[in-house]
Amino acid sequence: MSMVRNAGPRLDGPDGRSYSWRSRSMSQEAKKLSKSSLHEGRIVRSDETTSEERERRIAESLARLDAMSDEDIDFSDIPEVRDFSSWECGRFYRPVKDQVTLRLDRYVLEWFRENHEQYQTAINAALIEHIRRAHAAKSDQ
Repeated sequence: MSMVRNAGPRLDGPDGRSYSWRSRSMSQEAKKLSKSSLHEGRIVRSDETTSEERERRIAESLARLDAMSDEDIDFSDIPEVRDFSSWECGRFYRPVKDQVTLRLDRYVLEWFRENHEQYQTAINAALIEHIRRAHAAKSDQ
């Protein structure tokens, strides 16, 4: 592999040498890899498999999983967790947001702008809290 100056990221290979690739060749390699997938121990282009065949294989895999009992599952490489106090629910969940035009009373908008650096996020949080309270009140009835 030839060395190229300022061509892209430099990586240390397993042999201890430093390698650099041209951006173009990296993108070509990425395209090549994105068109293939690992299947039965060999690399197969995705266009070699029909959608019916993929659906059949998925259905077979799901049927095998459904037939397994809890005792058949190997948890040996997964540590058992008993303390969930440090977990954060929804940390990676990002709801879909829509851009809207909303008419607010001037004093409401001014208050949020003065009290919150990210005032739009604060308005959204206030509306979510209102919905939660409405659901709680409705379920209490």
